[in-house]
Amino acid sequence: MEGAMRRLLLISLLLLSVWARAGEVERLYVIDCGFAHAEDQSLWSPGVNVGVPIDFSDNCYLIQHSSEGYLLWDTGVADRLAALPQG
Repeated sequence: MEGAMRRLLLISLLLLSVWARAGEVERLYVIDCGFAHAEDQSLWSPGVNVGVPIDFSDNCYLIQHSSEGYLLWDTGVADRLAALPQG
């Protein structure tokens, strides 16, 4: 799971750097967009930590780009998880 998260982060940073090179990022705002709580950690690690609760932070980033305007990037919870009965 840790390796997958690292790959996702690296891909995201690569995409962000490509977008940033098209012009100039004037400002980056890091925003606390809340948190999420799950009762079963095994949703993210099948077969491991079954029934163990977990908390996640939800970070948002507002990027002010010199020629493209603003981009709000939210790393929140997927709709599929939010739609669960106790989502």
